[in-house]
Amino acid sequence: MGFAQRGTDTQRRGLTSRDMGILSASPWAHVIRLTKRTLLIFAFLLCAGWAAPLRAMVWQVQHSPPFTIYYHPQDSKNLPGVLKALNQEYPVIRERLGLPLLKHADIYIAPTLEDFFQLSQVDLPAWATGYSIPERQMMVLKSPTFGTPLRDLSTTAVHELVHLELESDLGDVLFPTWLNEGLAVTLSGEGASLPRSILSWAILSGRLLTLFDIDHVMGMSAQDARLAYLESTLAVDDLRLIRGWEGIRDLLNQLKATGNFDSAMVKVYGIDEAAFEYDFLKKVRQQYRWAVLADPMFYVTIAFVPLLGLAGIMVWRKKRRIMKEWEEQQPEDIYWGERNP
Repeated sequence: MGFAQRGTDTQRRGLTSRDMGILSASPWAHVIRLTKRTLLIFAFLLCAGWAAPLRAMVWQVQHSPPFTIYYHPQDSKNLPGVLKALNQEYPVIRERLGLPLLKHADIYIAPTLEDFFQLSQVDLPAWATGYSIPERQMMVLKSPTFGTPLRDLSTTAVHELVHLELESDLGDVLFPTWLNEGLAVTLSGEGASLPRSILSWAILSGRLLTLFDIDHVMGMSAQDARLAYLESTLAVDDLRLIRGWEGIRDLLNQLKATGNFDSAMVKVYGIDEAAFEYDFLKKVRQQYRWAVLADPMFYVTIAFVPLLGLAGIMVWRKKRRIMKEWEEQQPEDIYWGERNP
C-alpha cells in the first residue's frame, strides 16, 4: 500500500519512473524533493530577520543628554516642542521629587499603532498615549499623526518622564498608582486642564473611584481614566497642602528606606493610606458635588431632556390623530360572514 501511495503522488507531480530512478540514485534526492518547500521557508525567515533592521534604518535620532529621541520624518515637526518640554521640566521634576540624575533615557515616538504596541511590548488600552519602561530606561510615545490622544505629545513626554524617574529610583518598591499618576499629572501640568465637573457627575451617579480602584486604571475606559487621573492629582494636592513638596520628598525617601507605603505615610504625615483615603473622598464629595453647575453641558442637558419629552408627546399626539382619522373613514358596519337579506 505504501508503494502504491507513493507512485500516485509522483504521478501527480509529473515524475516518470525514469525520473524517480535518477533522483533516487542521487545523494541529493531528498534535497531536490524538498527544494520548493525549503526555499519558501528560507524566504520567510529571511524577510522576518530583515524586517527589524530595515525598520530601524528609518529611525532618525536626536541626542540631547540625557535624552535620545528616535523618530520618523513625519514627526520631525513635533521634535522641538518635545525637547523643549523635557529640558525645561526635567530639572524641576528632579528638584521637587529629590531624584538623582538619569544616566540616559531612550524616547521613541511611534509612527503607527503597530509600532507603539511592538515597542511597549504590553497590552495597553486604546486611549494610552505613552508608556515608560524603567528597566530599559526607555519610554514610548504615540505619535499625534494618528489617533485622538488624551493629551499633546510634549505633555505626554513629561508625564512619562515622571514615571521613568520615579520607577527607576524606587526600583522594586511597590507604591500606589494614585501617587504615581498623581505626581505625573501634576508635574506635567495637565491636572489644571481636567474639568472638575466630571467629579460631580461621578458623585451623582455613584461612580466616584476609591484610591484602590485607581490601581486598575489601565483596564478602564477613557472616561473613567480621566476621572482616575483627576482624583490622583487631587490626592497629591492634599499631600502638598500638608507639607508641600518637602513632604513628598520625605515620603519617597521613607518609602525607599522602609519599602512599605503605609509605614512611610505614618512617618511623614502621621496617617496611613486608608485613613487618608477616607478623609480625601469625604472632602471630594463635599467640595465637588455641585461643581457640575459650572459646566455648560449641564444646562444643555437640562434643556435637552424637556425638549426630548416634548418631542415625544408631539409624536404621540400626531399618531393618535392619524388613528382617529383612519377610524372615522372606515364603514360603520363591517360584517365578515354572509350578509342578511
